[in-house]
Amino acid sequence: MEGAALVGAVLAGVLVGVLIPLLLEARALLRATRRQVEELGPKLADVLVQARAATATLNKLSADVAPIGPQVAELADALASAAMAVQKVRTGINMAAAVGPAVMAAIHAFRTVSEERRRDDEDESDSGDDDVSGPAERSGV
Repeated sequence: MEGAALVGAVLAGVLVGVLIPLLLEARALLRATRRQVEELGPKLADVLVQARAATATLNKLSADVAPIGPQVAELADALASAAMAVQKVRTGINMAAAVGPAVMAAIHAFRTVSEERRRDDEDESDSGDDDVSGPAERSGV
């Protein structure tokens, strides 16, 4: 039994040796926490006062704005309609920008064909009326 008592005493000593530093550390942690809470207490009170003031200001502003709510809704609807109109104009402009070069190419082609026909007609009328010259004169010899 003496051996068991000795083992129990050794284990109790080890347990106390481990617990004492843990308890001291917990005590230091609790002191630091209490100091932080004591420092933050007045700051939190100031924050709460400022939050109440901000809430009161927002309530007052919302009460001032509430009567014009329907007018703001109408304005928003009008702006949405204007945005749709602008979008339609943009779509038209984009379409014109896409079709414009094709139209210009068609006009140019039409003019070119018309000019070639006019030149051919002039050449035929010049060669048909004054056909007194011989083949050597036409070839430039």
